Amino acid sequence: MHYQAGLFFYLLAFLTICVFLIGIAELIHLWRIGKEPSLNKDIDISNWFKIFLNTVIKQQQIKEYGVLPWVMHLMIFYGFSSLFILTAFHSILTWGFSPSGSVVHFFKDGFGAILFAIWGDIGGLILLGGIIIALVRRYILKPDELHTISDDAVVIWLLFAVTVTGYGCEMVRLLARPESIDAGYSFVAYLLFPLIKWVHPGEIMVTLAFYFHGILSMALIAYIPFSKLKHMFTAPLNVAFVSSGSRYTKI
Repeated sequence: MHYQAGLFFYLLAFLTICVFLIGIAELIHLWRIGKEPSLNKDIDISNWFKIFLNTVIKQQQIKEYGVLPWVMHLMIFYGFSSLFILTAFHSILTWGFSPSGSVVHFFKDGFGAILFAIWGDIGGLILLGGIIIALVRRYILKPDELHTISDDAVVIWLLFAVTVTGYGCEMVRLLARPESIDAGYSFVAYLLFPLIKWVHPGEIMVTLAFYFHGILSMALIAYIPFSKLKHMFTAPLNVAFVSSGSRYTKI
């Protein structure tokens, strides 16, 4: 809502979506091959919701590796999911509503912009906290279970880069447009302003920062179905479906 994307950016976004959907389609194909035909029969709905709550919402299956990896997975899962939803919401507003309409005005120049600013900063902090824990475990603590659970250095660093450049993008935008209604509510950018108070960005720098962050984000999205990050979403769901059919009794 706050940045102007050109045709090149939209073409990259379209390509990213195509690659992402191809990857998801391949995952679904492989998942269907590995399942017995009877798996989807006689599912206990109440049991399904119970297991779904434990494996997807609470991610209890990660606790067997310890509290720290459990907290790490929760933070990355919910931080990433919240920012993904926020980005999707932005896309719907951009493509589905008139730029001069009241809905877009509410989220661009009204109270909705404040909600987006707070939402984005909190989601980013949760994600960044989970990423920092992941990096500390991988490069400092080095527990043995890193060889047995889903872990991918490439996607961790991509997540880190996307999160940090996201905050950097907001800092540049708000420095260039201090009159923005959400300036006082993007609290992370506001707190970090003293670090770059000597910078006097113009609109060109705002656009460059947006493109840099956007391209990194699209690279991450396109990479998800082909990386171990997919297990953060597919593994809990798989356990939930299998458990609902009483095939999995570990939980």
